[in-house]
Amino acid sequence: MRHKIGNSALFLITAVLAILLTVFVNGIFLILSNRYNLQLDLTSSAVYQLDEDSMALLHSLKEDVSIKVLAKEDSFEGNPYLIQARSILYQYERQSPRVHLEFIDYIKNPGFAAGYPELSLAPGNILISSGDNLRQLTLNELFNYAPSPGSASGTAVVSSRAQEAISSALLQVASGRVMQAALLTGADTAQAPALHSLLRDNNYQVSQVNLTTGTLDAFDLCILLSPMVDLSLQTLEKLDAFLYNGGAYQRTLIITQDASQPHLPNLAAYLKEWGVSPIDGAVFETSASRTFSMQPFYPLSQYTDETMRDKLRDSQVPLLLPRARPFTLLFSSRDFQHTKELLRFSDTSGVRPSQAGSDFDPAKAELKGPLPALALLTRQSKDRQARSSIILSSSTAMLEAKLLQNPQLANAEYLLKLLDEQAGREQVMHIRPVSLASAHLGVNSSTARWLGILLIAVLPGLLLLMGVGIFLYRRHQ
Repeated sequence: MRHKIGNSALFLITAVLAILLTVFVNGIFLILSNRYNLQLDLTSSAVYQLDEDSMALLHSLKEDVSIKVLAKEDSFEGNPYLIQARSILYQYERQSPRVHLEFIDYIKNPGFAAGYPELSLAPGNILISSGDNLRQLTLNELFNYAPSPGSASGTAVVSSRAQEAISSALLQVASGRVMQAALLTGADTAQAPALHSLLRDNNYQVSQVNLTTGTLDAFDLCILLSPMVDLSLQTLEKLDAFLYNGGAYQRTLIITQDASQPHLPNLAAYLKEWGVSPIDGAVFETSASRTFSMQPFYPLSQYTDETMRDKLRDSQVPLLLPRARPFTLLFSSRDFQHTKELLRFSDTSGVRPSQAGSDFDPAKAELKGPLPALALLTRQSKDRQARSSIILSSSTAMLEAKLLQNPQLANAEYLLKLLDEQAGREQVMHIRPVSLASAHLGVNSSTARWLGILLIAVLPGLLLLMGVGIFLYRRHQ
């Protein structure tokens, strides 16, 4: 009897110690998980983790950064994109001691807005601040949307850009240096709201400036999107003065073309001074593999400048330049001027003249590829220490939202890398949107099989053997 009581006491003590040990180990891991990142993201594209650009930014922080989310933590549940956004928010605080994340129930704390009288706050807003620098994000800015007739709002989330938006805002408040960009109007220019958003999220302050009445002195970058009305000589002189910058140079002008543009003699003469001659017509592609959805006037371009190509995360990802108007380079170098082809259309491309009829035969096109698609035109100071540039694109449509936000295209990344190169900026955020529609574990079938064996057979088997061992030990005592 005394022997049985002793065994029971030993079993009870062992069970209590096992429970205490389990609680202790769980507590240790809970403390460590709050201090260090112990999460493992097994998705193939690591959509719940920060990428190298964001990590480098966090490691470079010299001042504290506050991230205030005007919502409860549990409001980021249910929808996979909200869960991903919350996971990304957590990562900033976990990966850097200088970042402090706080969720604020804005509905129960209406007085919170009194501390930000200059802002129009709403539930879901994210306030990122460092010192006197502040950036406000709306919840919608964390995602990309596409039309969805079946949804109540008419749109649906197609990808997440949470990391891009938050890292860009963090960089802006941490650096304090904001580039100034002007979208030029007044010549029936195209609209580009997606470009506006892209630049804003990458540390540009974007303004609309009328070509006739506005001044360009305060801007680092000007953008002229396929004007349908010719520019006056006075306007062209204003652009020249902007690029010359009183002899300091260091300015950039983006000019885009479109196949629907009429002949603009003043602008054409101006571009010829920079080494480019616009050509009438629209670029088409005869090889289906070099088009988007087999549409001949939606050609994919090829990289010709290795320096820019090598700056991309993946040089196999193409750029799409729809409805492109061709041009030709007149020289490569002349005095203090230089031209460089950055992108080109393939040797199976061609040009359809604007006056061509319905019986146009692509095989008989007079002008065929390869053709320049994107070019860099530069002028240097006499001591060659400074320069200003014109970035000429054959396509305005390359800046449409569905192309800039498409993770399968490099339109947004390439443009930002090119602008950074001209501005001499080093630390910027180029983070591709991520789609959760096809998110899956980033393991192959062999690894998945061994994980299944481990979890279904090995671990339960070990527990069973341990139990049998304890039972036999107790029985023979």
